[in-house]
Amino acid sequence: MSHNSAFYGLKLQFAALPDWLGNTTNQEQIIQQYRSGNNVLDSVDLLNEFIVTVGDEGVLSVGYSPTAYHSAPELRAGIKFPPALLFAFKSHKETSQAIQLFTELRSFFQVVIGDDLDIEGIELFYDGLGPFNQKAFLFYSCGRYSSRSRHSLVFYPLSRNLRFDTLGLPEFPIEAFDKYFRLNKRERSYFIKYVRYRRLQNVEERFLGYFRLLESVCYKVGRYLDDELLSKLSERSKPILYKYFKDRKAVNSFLKRLPKYNNSKYNTEKCIGDFLKSVPLSLSSSWAYQKQDLAKICKLRNDISHANHYEVTDEDLESMAKYCEVLLVISLLLKLGISLDSAIAVIDRMEGYFLLKKAIDNQERNHWGQPLKVDF
Repeated sequence: MSHNSAFYGLKLQFAALPDWLGNTTNQEQIIQQYRSGNNVLDSVDLLNEFIVTVGDEGVLSVGYSPTAYHSAPELRAGIKFPPALLFAFKSHKETSQAIQLFTELRSFFQVVIGDDLDIEGIELFYDGLGPFNQKAFLFYSCGRYSSRSRHSLVFYPLSRNLRFDTLGLPEFPIEAFDKYFRLNKRERSYFIKYVRYRRLQNVEERFLGYFRLLESVCYKVGRYLDDELLSKLSERSKPILYKYFKDRKAVNSFLKRLPKYNNSKYNTEKCIGDFLKSVPLSLSSSWAYQKQDLAKICKLRNDISHANHYEVTDEDLESMAKYCEVLLVISLLLKLGISLDSAIAVIDRMEGYFLLKKAIDNQERNHWGQPLKVDF
Protein backbone atom coordinates (compact mmCIF):
# COMPACT_ATOMS: atom_id res chain seq x y z
CA MET A 1 0.00 0.00 0.00
CA SER A 2 1.30 3.41 -0.89
CA HIS A 3 1.83 5.79 2.02
CA ASN A 4 -0.29 8.36 0.14
CA SER A 5 -3.14 6.00 -0.70
CA ALA A 6 -6.60 7.54 -0.61
CA PHE A 7 -9.32 5.42 0.98
CA TYR A 8 -12.91 5.17 -0.17
CA GLY A 9 -14.40 3.25 2.76
CA LEU A 10 -13.93 1.33 5.97
CA LYS A 11 -15.31 -1.78 7.63
CA LEU A 12 -15.59 -2.00 11.41
CA GLN A 13 -16.36 -5.05 13.55
CA PHE A 14 -16.61 -5.04 17.33
CA ALA A 15 -17.82 -7.56 19.88
CA ALA A 16 -20.87 -5.58 21.07
CA LEU A 17 -22.32 -5.06 17.58
CA PRO A 18 -24.44 -8.27 17.60
CA ASP A 19 -25.81 -7.32 21.05
CA TRP A 20 -26.66 -3.84 19.79
CA LEU A 21 -28.56 -5.30 16.84
CA GLY A 22 -30.35 -7.99 18.84
CA ASN A 23 -32.05 -11.02 17.28
CA THR A 24 -33.60 -9.62 14.11
CA THR A 25 -36.00 -11.07 11.55
CA ASN A 26 -33.31 -10.64 8.89
CA GLN A 27 -31.00 -12.97 10.77
CA GLU A 28 -33.71 -15.63 10.99
CA GLN A 29 -34.54 -15.31 7.30
CA ILE A 30 -30.86 -15.69 6.34
CA ILE A 31 -30.82 -18.97 8.24
CA GLN A 32 -34.05 -20.11 6.61
CA GLN A 33 -32.72 -19.24 3.15
CA TYR A 34 -29.61 -21.30 3.80
CA ARG A 35 -31.61 -24.26 5.13
CA SER A 36 -33.80 -24.14 2.02
CA GLY A 37 -30.74 -24.49 -0.19
CA ASN A 38 -31.03 -21.00 -1.66
CA ASN A 39 -28.02 -18.79 -2.31
CA VAL A 40 -28.07 -16.35 0.59
CA LEU A 41 -25.93 -13.87 -1.34
CA ASP A 42 -28.83 -13.36 -3.75
CA SER A 43 -30.96 -11.98 -0.90
CA VAL A 44 -29.42 -8.51 -0.84
CA ASP A 45 -32.23 -6.98 1.23
CA LEU A 46 -31.65 -9.49 4.04
CA LEU A 47 -27.94 -8.72 4.24
CA ASN A 48 -28.43 -5.12 5.39
CA GLU A 49 -30.12 -4.19 8.66
CA PHE A 50 -30.12 -0.54 7.63
CA ILE A 51 -28.49 1.96 5.27
CA VAL A 52 -28.33 5.68 6.05
CA THR A 53 -26.70 8.74 4.50
CA VAL A 54 -24.53 10.57 7.02
CA GLY A 55 -23.98 14.28 6.53
CA ASP A 56 -21.56 15.07 3.72
CA GLU A 57 -19.36 12.10 4.60
CA GLY A 58 -21.02 9.23 2.73
CA VAL A 59 -23.27 6.24 3.39
CA LEU A 60 -23.21 4.05 6.47
CA SER A 61 -24.75 0.60 6.79
CA VAL A 62 -24.77 -2.44 9.05
CA GLY A 63 -24.92 -5.75 7.27
CA TYR A 64 -23.79 -9.36 7.09
CA SER A 65 -21.25 -11.24 4.95
CA PRO A 66 -22.33 -14.91 4.95
CA THR A 67 -19.72 -17.62 4.50
CA ALA A 68 -20.39 -21.36 4.48
CA TYR A 69 -18.07 -23.72 6.32
CA HIS A 70 -17.68 -27.47 6.66
CA SER A 71 -15.20 -29.79 8.29
CA ALA A 72 -15.62 -33.55 8.08
CA PRO A 73 -12.91 -34.24 10.69
CA GLU A 74 -14.69 -31.89 13.14
CA LEU A 75 -18.14 -33.15 12.10
CA ARG A 76 -19.58 -29.70 11.56
CA ALA A 77 -21.00 -27.63 8.73
CA GLY A 78 -23.10 -24.51 8.43
CA ILE A 79 -23.07 -20.80 7.74
CA LYS A 80 -21.58 -17.80 9.55
CA PHE A 81 -22.70 -14.23 8.98
CA PRO A 82 -21.15 -11.88 11.57
CA PRO A 83 -22.36 -8.27 11.33
CA ALA A 84 -20.10 -5.42 10.33
CA LEU A 85 -20.43 -1.68 10.02
CA LEU A 86 -19.57 -0.37 6.55
CA PHE A 87 -18.81 3.27 5.81
CA ALA A 88 -18.64 4.22 2.12
CA PHE A 89 -17.02 7.65 1.86
CA LYS A 90 -18.55 10.25 -0.42
CA SER A 91 -15.06 11.23 -1.54
CA HIS A 92 -11.68 9.59 -1.11
CA LYS A 93 -9.97 10.26 2.22
CA GLU A 94 -6.32 10.58 3.05
CA THR A 95 -5.00 8.35 5.83
CA SER A 96 -5.38 10.95 8.59
CA GLN A 97 -8.93 11.79 7.47
CA ALA A 98 -9.97 8.13 7.39
CA ILE A 99 -8.55 7.56 10.87
CA GLN A 100 -10.36 10.67 12.16
CA LEU A 101 -13.68 9.34 10.80
CA PHE A 102 -13.01 6.02 12.53
CA THR A 103 -12.24 7.84 15.79
CA GLU A 104 -15.51 9.79 15.65
CA LEU A 105 -17.53 6.71 14.70
CA ARG A 106 -15.96 4.78 17.56
CA SER A 107 -16.83 7.56 20.03
CA PHE A 108 -20.42 7.57 18.76
CA PHE A 109 -20.79 3.86 19.48
CA GLN A 110 -18.95 4.09 22.79
CA VAL A 111 -21.69 6.45 23.99
CA VAL A 112 -24.53 4.36 22.50
CA ILE A 113 -23.14 1.03 23.72
CA GLY A 114 -22.27 2.50 27.11
CA ASP A 115 -18.78 1.04 27.21
CA ASP A 116 -15.50 0.94 25.34
CA LEU A 117 -15.49 -1.19 22.20
CA ASP A 118 -13.72 -4.50 21.88
CA ILE A 119 -12.52 -3.90 18.32
CA GLU A 120 -12.28 -7.11 16.31
CA GLY A 121 -11.22 -5.66 12.98
CA ILE A 122 -10.81 -2.41 11.05
CA GLU A 123 -10.38 -2.54 7.29
CA LEU A 124 -9.71 0.44 5.03
CA PHE A 125 -10.42 0.09 1.31
CA TYR A 126 -8.46 1.76 -1.47
CA ASP A 127 -7.94 1.50 -5.21
CA GLY A 128 -5.13 -0.84 -6.22
CA LEU A 129 -2.77 -0.53 -9.16
CA GLY A 130 -4.54 -3.35 -11.01
CA PRO A 131 -8.24 -3.97 -11.72
CA PHE A 132 -8.92 -5.10 -8.14
CA ASN A 133 -9.66 -3.03 -5.08
CA GLN A 134 -7.32 -3.37 -2.14
CA LYS A 135 -7.70 -3.19 1.62
CA ALA A 136 -5.45 -2.31 4.52
CA PHE A 137 -5.85 -3.12 8.19
CA LEU A 138 -5.74 -0.51 10.91
CA PHE A 139 -4.20 -1.67 14.18
CA TYR A 140 -6.08 -0.50 17.24
CA SER A 141 -5.25 -1.71 20.74
CA CYS A 142 -8.25 -1.67 23.07
CA GLY A 143 -7.33 -4.24 25.74
CA ARG A 144 -6.24 -1.52 28.15
CA TYR A 145 -9.73 -0.06 28.41
CA SER A 146 -11.87 -3.11 27.77
CA SER A 147 -14.21 -3.79 30.68
CA ARG A 148 -17.17 -5.24 28.84
CA SER A 149 -18.26 -8.82 29.46
CA ARG A 150 -20.77 -10.90 27.54
CA HIS A 151 -23.25 -10.18 30.34
CA SER A 152 -22.97 -6.38 30.04
CA LEU A 153 -26.04 -4.42 29.02
CA VAL A 154 -26.06 -2.40 25.84
CA PHE A 155 -27.04 1.10 26.90
CA TYR A 156 -29.25 1.99 23.93
CA PRO A 157 -29.96 -1.06 21.69
CA LEU A 158 -31.06 -0.61 18.09
CA SER A 159 -34.43 -2.29 18.85
CA ARG A 160 -35.20 -2.42 15.12
CA ASN A 161 -36.74 -5.28 13.17
CA LEU A 162 -36.63 -7.57 16.21
CA ARG A 163 -38.04 -11.10 16.21
CA PHE A 164 -39.05 -10.78 19.86
CA ASP A 165 -39.12 -7.41 21.63
CA THR A 166 -38.56 -8.44 25.24
CA LEU A 167 -37.27 -5.04 26.48
CA GLY A 168 -39.93 -2.70 25.11
CA LEU A 169 -37.37 0.07 24.54
CA PRO A 170 -37.84 2.81 21.93
CA GLU A 171 -36.14 2.14 18.61
CA PHE A 172 -32.80 3.84 18.15
CA PRO A 173 -33.27 6.33 15.30
CA ILE A 174 -30.75 5.63 12.56
CA GLU A 175 -31.03 9.30 11.60
CA ALA A 176 -28.84 9.92 14.66
CA PHE A 177 -25.79 8.97 12.56
CA ASP A 178 -26.59 11.75 10.11
CA LYS A 179 -27.27 14.18 12.96
CA TYR A 180 -23.94 13.30 14.59
CA PHE A 181 -21.85 13.94 11.50
CA ARG A 182 -23.65 17.23 10.91
CA LEU A 183 -22.59 18.54 14.33
CA ASN A 184 -19.72 21.00 14.29
CA LYS A 185 -16.27 19.90 15.34
CA ARG A 186 -16.65 21.30 18.86
CA GLU A 187 -19.91 19.46 19.49
CA ARG A 188 -18.54 16.14 18.20
CA SER A 189 -15.59 16.58 20.53
CA TYR A 190 -17.99 16.35 23.50
CA PHE A 191 -18.52 12.67 22.69
CA ILE A 192 -14.79 11.97 22.43
CA LYS A 193 -14.01 13.82 25.66
CA TYR A 194 -16.86 12.14 27.55
CA VAL A 195 -15.50 8.70 26.70
CA ARG A 196 -12.03 9.84 27.77
CA TYR A 197 -13.32 11.07 31.14
CA ARG A 198 -15.36 7.89 31.65
CA ARG A 199 -12.15 5.87 31.54
CA LEU A 200 -10.54 7.79 34.41
CA GLN A 201 -10.09 5.81 37.61
CA ASN A 202 -9.81 8.85 39.89
CA VAL A 203 -13.33 9.93 40.88
CA GLU A 204 -12.32 13.58 41.39
CA GLU A 205 -10.98 13.78 37.83
CA ARG A 206 -14.10 12.08 36.48
CA PHE A 207 -16.34 14.48 38.38
CA LEU A 208 -14.44 17.53 37.12
CA GLY A 209 -14.44 16.21 33.55
CA TYR A 210 -18.18 15.50 33.49
CA PHE A 211 -18.88 18.88 35.09
CA ARG A 212 -16.78 20.77 32.52
CA LEU A 213 -18.54 19.06 29.63
CA LEU A 214 -21.98 19.54 31.17
CA GLU A 215 -21.18 23.23 31.66
CA SER A 216 -20.20 23.53 27.98
CA VAL A 217 -23.24 21.63 26.69
CA CYS A 218 -25.66 23.68 28.84
CA TYR A 219 -23.99 27.01 27.99
CA LYS A 220 -26.58 29.79 27.71
CA VAL A 221 -26.32 33.50 27.03
CA GLY A 222 -28.77 35.93 28.54
CA ARG A 223 -29.92 39.25 27.07
CA TYR A 224 -30.69 42.03 29.52
CA LEU A 225 -32.30 44.47 27.08
CA ASP A 226 -33.76 44.28 23.60
CA ASP A 227 -30.83 44.64 21.16
CA GLU A 228 -32.71 46.74 18.61
CA LEU A 229 -34.09 49.19 21.14
CA LEU A 230 -30.70 49.47 22.82
CA SER A 231 -29.05 50.24 19.47
CA LYS A 232 -31.56 53.00 18.69
CA LEU A 233 -31.18 54.53 22.15
CA SER A 234 -27.36 54.44 21.85
CA GLU A 235 -27.50 56.41 18.61
CA ARG A 236 -29.82 58.99 20.10
CA SER A 237 -27.64 59.30 23.20
CA LYS A 238 -24.38 59.98 21.37
CA PRO A 239 -24.67 63.81 21.26
CA ILE A 240 -25.41 63.95 24.98
CA LEU A 241 -22.54 61.62 25.83
CA TYR A 242 -20.13 63.56 23.59
CA LYS A 243 -21.09 66.80 25.30
CA TYR A 244 -20.91 65.37 28.82
CA PHE A 245 -17.67 63.32 28.57
CA LYS A 246 -15.93 65.45 25.92
CA ASP A 247 -14.22 62.34 24.46
CA ARG A 248 -15.80 61.16 21.21
CA LYS A 249 -13.34 58.28 20.77
CA ALA A 250 -14.01 56.84 24.25
CA VAL A 251 -17.79 57.20 23.86
CA ASN A 252 -17.75 55.47 20.45
CA SER A 253 -15.60 52.66 21.83
CA PHE A 254 -17.96 52.20 24.78
CA LEU A 255 -21.09 52.16 22.62
CA LYS A 256 -19.46 49.71 20.22
CA ARG A 257 -18.90 47.28 23.09
CA LEU A 258 -22.33 47.78 24.61
CA PRO A 259 -24.09 44.98 22.63
CA LYS A 260 -21.52 42.51 23.98
CA TYR A 261 -22.11 43.72 27.53
CA ASN A 262 -25.84 43.32 26.98
CA ASN A 263 -25.38 39.62 26.19
CA SER A 264 -23.61 37.71 28.91
CA LYS A 265 -23.30 34.08 29.94
CA TYR A 266 -25.55 32.87 32.73
CA ASN A 267 -23.70 31.43 35.69
CA THR A 268 -23.15 27.66 35.66
CA GLU A 269 -25.74 26.89 38.33
CA LYS A 270 -28.49 28.59 36.32
CA CYS A 271 -27.40 26.97 33.03
CA ILE A 272 -27.50 23.47 34.49
CA GLY A 273 -30.66 24.29 36.46
CA ASP A 274 -32.49 25.39 33.31
CA PHE A 275 -31.53 22.13 31.60
CA LEU A 276 -32.64 20.16 34.65
CA LYS A 277 -36.11 21.73 34.31
CA SER A 278 -36.55 19.82 31.05
CA VAL A 279 -36.13 16.48 32.83
CA PRO A 280 -39.53 15.22 34.05
CA LEU A 281 -40.02 15.01 37.79
CA SER A 282 -41.14 11.41 37.39
CA LEU A 283 -37.46 10.65 36.80
CA SER A 284 -35.48 13.34 38.63
CA SER A 285 -37.51 13.07 41.86
CA SER A 286 -35.92 9.66 42.45
CA TRP A 287 -32.40 11.10 42.26
CA ALA A 288 -30.29 11.82 45.32
CA TYR A 289 -29.72 15.41 44.14
CA GLN A 290 -32.31 18.00 43.25
CA LYS A 291 -32.14 21.54 41.87
CA GLN A 292 -31.46 23.02 45.30
CA ASP A 293 -28.31 20.88 45.51
CA LEU A 294 -26.73 22.45 42.42
CA ALA A 295 -25.11 25.23 44.45
CA LYS A 296 -23.38 22.63 46.63
CA ILE A 297 -22.19 20.67 43.58
CA CYS A 298 -20.91 23.83 41.86
CA LYS A 299 -19.06 24.84 45.03
CA LEU A 300 -17.45 21.41 45.29
CA ARG A 301 -16.28 21.70 41.71
CA ASN A 302 -14.69 25.09 42.44
CA ASP A 303 -13.09 23.84 45.65
CA ILE A 304 -11.52 20.84 43.92
CA SER A 305 -10.38 22.94 40.95
CA HIS A 306 -8.74 25.59 43.16
CA ALA A 307 -7.37 23.15 45.75
CA ASN A 308 -9.54 24.63 48.50
CA HIS A 309 -10.35 22.67 51.60
CA TYR A 310 -13.46 20.52 51.25
CA GLU A 311 -14.98 17.50 52.93
CA VAL A 312 -16.98 14.90 51.04
CA THR A 313 -17.21 11.12 51.32
CA ASP A 314 -16.11 8.89 48.47
CA GLU A 315 -19.69 7.64 48.17
CA ASP A 316 -21.10 11.17 47.83
CA LEU A 317 -18.44 12.15 45.30
CA GLU A 318 -19.21 9.05 43.20
CA SER A 319 -22.89 9.91 43.39
CA MET A 320 -22.32 13.54 42.33
CA ALA A 321 -20.11 12.37 39.46
CA LYS A 322 -22.88 10.03 38.30
CA TYR A 323 -25.41 12.88 38.58
CA CYS A 324 -23.31 15.03 36.24
CA GLU A 325 -22.73 12.07 33.92
CA VAL A 326 -26.44 11.25 33.65
CA LEU A 327 -27.35 14.85 32.78
CA LEU A 328 -24.46 14.96 30.32
CA VAL A 329 -25.48 11.73 28.55
CA ILE A 330 -29.10 12.92 28.26
CA SER A 331 -27.87 16.14 26.67
CA LEU A 332 -25.63 14.22 24.24
CA LEU A 333 -28.54 12.01 23.18
CA LEU A 334 -30.61 15.13 22.54
CA LYS A 335 -27.83 16.44 20.27
CA LEU A 336 -28.27 13.26 18.21
CA GLY A 337 -31.89 14.17 17.58
CA ILE A 338 -33.13 11.55 20.04
CA SER A 339 -36.31 12.63 21.79
CA LEU A 340 -36.28 13.40 25.49
CA ASP A 341 -38.85 10.64 26.10
CA SER A 342 -36.57 8.09 24.44
CA ALA A 343 -33.53 9.32 26.35
CA ILE A 344 -35.45 9.05 29.62
CA ALA A 345 -36.62 5.52 28.71
CA VAL A 346 -33.05 4.18 28.46
CA ILE A 347 -31.10 6.32 30.93
CA ASP A 348 -31.50 3.90 33.84
CA ARG A 349 -29.58 1.31 31.76
CA MET A 350 -26.40 3.34 32.27
CA GLU A 351 -23.69 1.53 34.17
CA GLY A 352 -23.69 2.66 37.80
CA TYR A 353 -27.03 4.46 37.53
CA PHE A 354 -27.97 3.08 40.96
CA LEU A 355 -25.37 5.43 42.49
CA LEU A 356 -27.69 8.32 41.70
CA LYS A 357 -30.82 6.83 43.19
CA LYS A 358 -32.18 8.33 46.37
CA ALA A 359 -31.67 6.09 49.40
CA ILE A 360 -35.00 4.85 50.80
CA ASP A 361 -33.60 4.45 54.26
CA ASN A 362 -30.32 4.03 56.02
CA GLN A 363 -31.14 0.38 56.57
CA GLU A 364 -31.31 -2.32 53.92
CA ARG A 365 -34.91 -3.25 53.07
CA ASN A 366 -36.23 -6.60 52.02
CA HIS A 367 -38.58 -7.28 49.11
CA TRP A 368 -41.62 -6.25 51.19
CA GLY A 369 -40.15 -2.86 52.11
CA GLN A 370 -39.41 -3.71 55.73
CA PRO A 371 -35.99 -3.38 57.41
CA LEU A 372 -34.07 -6.65 57.24
CA LYS A 373 -33.59 -8.38 60.58
CA VAL A 374 -30.58 -10.61 60.92
CA ASP A 375 -30.23 -12.94 63.91
CA PHE A 376 -26.78 -14.12 64.87
